[in-house]
Amino acid sequence: MLGSAQIAVILPGVALAALMFYAAFAPDALLTKPAHGPHGIALPVVALAVALIGAPIIGIVLGHVSRHQIRTRGGDGDGIALAALVIGYVVLSLELTAMIWFWAAIVRWATA
Repeated sequence: MLGSAQIAVILPGVALAALMFYAAFAPDALLTKPAHGPHGIALPVVALAVALIGAPIIGIVLGHVSRHQIRTRGGDGDGIALAALVIGYVVLSLELTAMIWFWAAIVRWATA
C-alpha cells in the first residue's frame, strides 16, 4: 500500500504524463488558432500544468506572461491562465504554510 508521501510524489508525475499524452494525440486542442491571430493556448496550458505539479512560482510567472501576451496580442486561453495563477498562488501559500509549520515543529521538538 502506498503512503501519502509516495502518492504526493507519484500523482504529479501521472498528471504530467496524462497532459503529455493528450498533447501528443490531440495537438489541435492545445494549439487552436483564434480567428483574429495565430496565437495558440500552449503557454497557459503549460502554466497550469506547472502550477499543478508543485512548482507554483514558475506557474505564476508563466500565468502572468501568458495573460499579458493574450491581452496585447489577442488569442484564447485567458481563463486557463487565470486558473494557473489561482492554483499557483494557492499551492504557494499551502507550501509556505507547511514549511512554517514544519520548522515550528522542529524548533518545538529541539527545545523540549
